[in-house]
Amino acid sequence: MADLFQKNPNQRPSDLVNETETYLRFLIPMNLYLENFFRDTNPNFIINSTFDYPEKLRDAKDPIELLYYHGKRLIFIMNQ
Repeated sequence: MADLFQKNPNQRPSDLVNETETYLRFLIPMNLYLENFFRDTNPNFIINSTFDYPEKLRDAKDPIELLYYHGKRLIFIMNQ
């Protein structure tokens, strides 16, 4: 997966998949899991190429494309 993002810089994960295939193979089976996840928690998300994604995360050996977390403290620490 990292190779895919490396070959397609500045692309969001949703830009790199076929919408119909993603819906049929991934989104439908994950629906119940995600309903429970969001009902039981209150996560925040940071996605590469969005305004709040800290550029320093791109310096990692294996940079992440999506980060989810709880609370506001993580944003403060990551932007220092």
